[in-house]
Amino acid sequence: MAKQKDAYTFLAEKHGFGNSQSYLKVLRFLMTPQQAEMVTYLPGSPEEVAQKTGVELAIVKKNLDELYRKGVIVLKRITRFQTTTCSASMPNACGR
Repeated sequence: MAKQKDAYTFLAEKHGFGNSQSYLKVLRFLMTPQQAEMVTYLPGSPEEVAQKTGVELAIVKKNLDELYRKGVIVLKRITRFQTTTCSASMPNACGR
């Protein structure tokens, strides 16, 4: 990750919840530090994430599949993933 912040803080800010400790807790509950690092490189294909993180492709695919099954990320296209964000209709789920 080419950022100075940890992956969880980067993702919280990217999703508009940079000041929410509750949102950071949710991210930490849903993802391991390695998975959070991978998610910072989404949207992208598993191959792109593997290249950018230096993690083996099989491990990236396994982790992205796990996050997909948890509902943390969604398929944007057949081979690309992106992060999900909380919607205004579900503010309590986001720690607001």
